[in-house]
Amino acid sequence: MNYQDLIYQAQIAHNRAYVPYSQQKLGVSLLTNQNNVYLGCSVEIANFASSLCPVALAVGQAILACDQELKALALYPKLHLSGNARQLLIEFNPLMEIVYLDTNQNLQIKTLNELLPYFFGPKDLNIPNFS
Repeated sequence: MNYQDLIYQAQIAHNRAYVPYSQQKLGVSLLTNQNNVYLGCSVEIANFASSLCPVALAVGQAILACDQELKALALYPKLHLSGNARQLLIEFNPLMEIVYLDTNQNLQIKTLNELLPYFFGPKDLNIPNFS
């Protein structure tokens, strides 16, 4: 799948977001090394702390499908990736590509470790024989 198509999938997810309070929709599409795509969208509820993150929804689907080799994440309508979402993605692939459209609608690509350069990851736990 090319990255324009991945952005289009994120746009579909964006259109399905449930955000009755903030009206701040975010859609994501997650591409794996097996070329599967998992979508996620913002889901907010009155108790904002219990709202659902679109990235966590997409990653959860990939894990349920035993498809954990994450390759790229597209965001729509803009680069809006929380610290928690970045930390979640780092767990699986610090070099994954983050794809989004800039304000002029040009395709932009950054690696995840560019967005979170000094991350805490599995290697920091110092667990022997942990791969």
